[in-house]
Amino acid sequence: MQRRWQKAAEECPIPRQVFEQLWNFVAERIAEHGHDHTLSFTETWAGAQSVDLTSLFSFLRTHRISDDFTLILEGDPNKLFGPSTTRLAQMPIERKALESLLRWLDEACRANGCDDTHRLTRDWLSANGHPVWLTEMALLAQGGGCDCEVVLNVSPDAIYPA
Repeated sequence: MQRRWQKAAEECPIPRQVFEQLWNFVAERIAEHGHDHTLSFTETWAGAQSVDLTSLFSFLRTHRISDDFTLILEGDPNKLFGPSTTRLAQMPIERKALESLLRWLDEACRANGCDDTHRLTRDWLSANGHPVWLTEMALLAQGGGCDCEVVLNVSPDAIYPA
């Protein structure tokens, strides 16, 4: 894995920290506006950052990322370049906050059911002062496609180092 992560870092036309900015930008835009199965948000970001589109798109294609939504699901910087000291996967909130969210969601879904959205997740994140859109996209990338799937599929152990 180390060699794969090193190779990705060498091939990527932007540094990891800048790639994380791209991921965050695209995550916010998808959460706000949805997605159209293109790299339009990526292209907008790259233009504003003066990043060469040809080399960026080539890198993304190498990693089977063909649109903005796939960037969120498969382009986690921790997956492409290796874990950071604080994260195994992209997640803007701390472990204790995620654990609190999961406990609360579990109770709320049991009591009210799930409406196949992130409505309850968004409510909790907003009420507790956490970034809603970035967290929602990070949860989605972990298999949390709706409130009940967040409870069932998102594991803090897969996100935070021991």
